[in-house]
Amino acid sequence: VHALRNSCPESPHTLLPTRRGRLAAGIECKLHGLQFRLNGKCATGLGRMDLDVLDWSSVGGLMFAKSAARERSADAPSPAAWFDAALPQGLMMLGPAIELPVAADWKVVVEQWLDSTMHGVAPHGTPYGTPYGTPDFAPSPAVDSMVWHAASLSDPGWSGRRYRKLMACTSERTWRRQFIAPNQLLETRPDGLAVVQAIPVAPGRCLVRRLDYSVLAPDAGSAAVLHLARRLGPYARRTTLDVAESIQKGMVEFGYQVAPGAPTSPAVAWFRNRLAARIPALARRQPPTDT
Repeated sequence: VHALRNSCPESPHTLLPTRRGRLAAGIECKLHGLQFRLNGKCATGLGRMDLDVLDWSSVGGLMFAKSAARERSADAPSPAAWFDAALPQGLMMLGPAIELPVAADWKVVVEQWLDSTMHGVAPHGTPYGTPYGTPDFAPSPAVDSMVWHAASLSDPGWSGRRYRKLMACTSERTWRRQFIAPNQLLETRPDGLAVVQAIPVAPGRCLVRRLDYSVLAPDAGSAAVLHLARRLGPYARRTTLDVAESIQKGMVEFGYQVAPGAPTSPAVAWFRNRLAARIPALARRQPPTDT
């Protein structure tokens, strides 16, 4: 199996616009008249660039891919450690991916996710600000993900009670959530798995994509359980995305700033520091004025 970046190395543009299909003879760039083999090697003349090869790993039947590490230190996580939980057996994808356009920068959406490790975008029936997530990570340059367990199964509202009844769950059990930097969240539940991604589209705009997998057969109420799981998991709910859009609007139109002394989730601080270490301009409080 080969994972390749879907971009021409001569001049960045998408080579394959469709999400699925079959490649019979290789990958073609009609703009530059190039042909690439399925391993990414350029088959058109000497001295032409190959496609970027991505690191990838298969975990429990799911494939994870990311940019290949330019340098990998001895203590850096290996691809096999990208997702370190045991996935439910017999996962089946529930329909096509859901894609929601959001008028906010992808980083704002990610910070909404990570802020839930301290405050939470509260589940139904839980007052905002009630801690319901416990982060399980130690800040380190080698850490590329974090894990927390959210007590969604303890939700006292109708959705929580109905979910527990359908799945025969006890309220003490929790859902496992793992954020994989820079923009992906995986939620492991008794009924299956959700993958949520914040994908940059343009300045101040992104796409939130959600993929759902279930261990339940269609006739076992998988649709009803998934509906309840989406109500209990806030990360792709329209109300959560509306908050991200409001924050984005405040930053652009009103010079929004956090009040001095306002608490910041350690997870959000970790995310900001991680980005600033790779993109130093993000550490500035104001954009540079020199040209």
